[in-house]
Amino acid sequence: MGVAGDLFDTLKFLCALLNDEHVDYCLIGGLAVAILAKPRATEDIDLLILIEEQQIPSLVGLLKKRFKIIQGQNVMHFKNATICRTILASPSDEKDGIVVVDFLLADHDTYRETLRNPLFLTVDGEKIPVARPESLIKMKELSNRPQDLIDIAALKEAQNDQSDPTHAKR
Repeated sequence: MGVAGDLFDTLKFLCALLNDEHVDYCLIGGLAVAILAKPRATEDIDLLILIEEQQIPSLVGLLKKRFKIIQGQNVMHFKNATICRTILASPSDEKDGIVVVDFLLADHDTYRETLRNPLFLTVDGEKIPVARPESLIKMKELSNRPQDLIDIAALKEAQNDQSDPTHAKR
């Protein structure tokens, strides 16, 4: 199984776990952009999650219920974000596969607003909350990295395509 398969298998297992535990979260990042706008390469899963930094050990304990954790509790602080990077063993049959999962803590008003009104997709019977395009755009504006600017343009183009029936896709 390739990277994409590992990502989606891990995403489904993660969502099932978080849904079962009634954790507020939603998919953001490259996978969300790929779903909402256009496919793009990504090698990790980004989830926005409603927890405080002191709750990270509880999150890691929760993850241990269904995953082998290669690395946990690597907390990174940025100007507008706190991210807990966790590396999980892939849930696939491959023994050497790993998946990086970045949990963005909802410690900013924009992030908390994003969690209030996600879109919901169902993949293989699992409900997956995904940040709405307008919320993703606001979040990516906060980060303002080169890839985020590209993602913002793709999200805005997808929104324009949906709102203007005369706009022809190329």
